[in-house]
Amino acid sequence: MSFKMLQKERVLTSGTGSDRVVLDFDSGLIYKYQNPEHITGVFENGRWIVVQKAYYSTGGWGSGASGDRDGHHAHQNTIDLLKAIRARAFEANISDLSDLGRINKMIQHAAKVKSLKAAAEKLGLEPGGLSDFEENGLKITSNFRTRELPKGRGTDVFKTLDKMKEALEVFTSAKGRAVKVDTYTVYPNLIQQGKIVVAFRDGNGKVFMNSQVLHLSNFENNFLGSESMIQNEVKKIAAYSIPFNVLEAASLKISETKILEQGPEETFEIKVPKKYGGTEMQSRHFTGALLLENSGRKFLMDLDRIEIAHNIFNVFFVEVSSSVTSIVEAYESMKPDEVKQAEANGIEVRRQGEWFFVATDKTITIDVESQLESYQRREDDEGAILPYIASAQVAHGKGRPNDLYKPFNFGADLDSLVCGVVTHRGREHAPLSLDHIDEDGHIVKLQENDMSRYRMDQRIKTRTLRLWKLVPNTTVSNFTIQGDVD
Repeated sequence: MSFKMLQKERVLTSGTGSDRVVLDFDSGLIYKYQNPEHITGVFENGRWIVVQKAYYSTGGWGSGASGDRDGHHAHQNTIDLLKAIRARAFEANISDLSDLGRINKMIQHAAKVKSLKAAAEKLGLEPGGLSDFEENGLKITSNFRTRELPKGRGTDVFKTLDKMKEALEVFTSAKGRAVKVDTYTVYPNLIQQGKIVVAFRDGNGKVFMNSQVLHLSNFENNFLGSESMIQNEVKKIAAYSIPFNVLEAASLKISETKILEQGPEETFEIKVPKKYGGTEMQSRHFTGALLLENSGRKFLMDLDRIEIAHNIFNVFFVEVSSSVTSIVEAYESMKPDEVKQAEANGIEVRRQGEWFFVATDKTITIDVESQLESYQRREDDEGAILPYIASAQVAHGKGRPNDLYKPFNFGADLDSLVCGVVTHRGREHAPLSLDHIDEDGHIVKLQENDMSRYRMDQRIKTRTLRLWKLVPNTTVSNFTIQGDVD
């Protein structure tokens, strides 16, 4: 809907061109923008009365459009404006409300019909011809598209806007009484949207802004261009922007949070699927990495940089060692000594989320038909279980589990290793290939569905898989973030 708020004139408009209409809340009138004398709605006797919908057809095969296009769409825009201010509409059986003399005659005529009907009923008669006579009277019926909305004038949009400005003054000046406006409650040192904290001021006077993606109210969507005046203005004076939902994920008190270091803001271009197929590039803003302290515990929040290359915007929140003093140290503290040693020795290391995969010089060659995910135990002639590989699941902390493959009964030195393709529940991480070795001895990446394809493709008899050591990171704990993060 193309609503516009003309703040200087204090009116609302809907539509474009010749079917655009204007709502003047104070005077209780809705009229055509290009022809103000043509009234499409009026607030009278405690209710909004609108004109009847004009007939219009776009036509079909072999026929062009017919009817009153502008009147049809002007009526629609009138109804849309009333819905936006949450007011019910009542339709009159006339096309223009500007001829008050004609309307009064129709009202008098309708009153006369009502009196005649009452008199006839008193005598027990069925007065002939009244149905024809009745057609010339004014009929007002409830508009079905707004029937669920309350009667009355509706929301005074400009009064709401003025109150928002008053509320902002309370917070920015840190003085005054609390103001409730739209979906917000604004105190001198706190702003809430329902139960969600939007911003607060700490004991040192610094403003903390909630940078998680917050829902906009109907008022903001309809009249402020799908932006929040309160959030935008507070952002200008905020010392720090933090997604408060990550703190709630760790059951921490927001007001006790200290910022030890904040990284720079960043914007990424992410390829996302379109609603009806294909992909498009989308800009995603990130407020920057944060090292926080709360009640003596330290936490790192950042974006998984590996996943940006896979078009996945994945923000994580983990508790790290209380001894770290910077973001760089926090990252180093999460890396196990075994991984650091491997990197120092030039051994290949890969990562997916909380897990590191350290390369080994070991491989296994399997018979695809009999050894790949052979869930039925197979035994040799002496009753010993034959070796096979099967999918397995690993989880670290409170994060969602990862799926991968493990060898079984190949020997103690091999059964502790992993192979195949690593996938993550919730799709927060892209699939990670742990490679296979082709017939010519070349290392080749596995695709996500390759392990399943091997079982189905009878031409593939054997497969040689690289084996890796699985090592979890050394975070104290990790948390699943609920909701979107900016």
